[in-house]
Amino acid sequence: MEEFDLVAEEIGIAVRPPLPALPDPSPPASPVAKVSDHAACRQIMAVFAAVDASVPAWAVCEAMDPEIAPVASTTSTTSD
Repeated sequence: MEEFDLVAEEIGIAVRPPLPALPDPSPPASPVAKVSDHAACRQIMAVFAAVDASVPAWAVCEAMDPEIAPVASTTSTTSD
């Protein structure tokens, strides 16, 4: 061991003191999102709250069972 100490002194190896312990990082605070008071928004949020994983849009629609709105026709029905 003495040999190592002598060689270490010769080549200038210095032993660093240990670093001080870092404090445990606290998790960042989650931003609070403002949720609309609209009934459809509450229904959608209820669907997301009821599941443990990500949900595709079609599954949200199935869970809500909304009425399908008629599609407005873009073609003219007037006769010439």
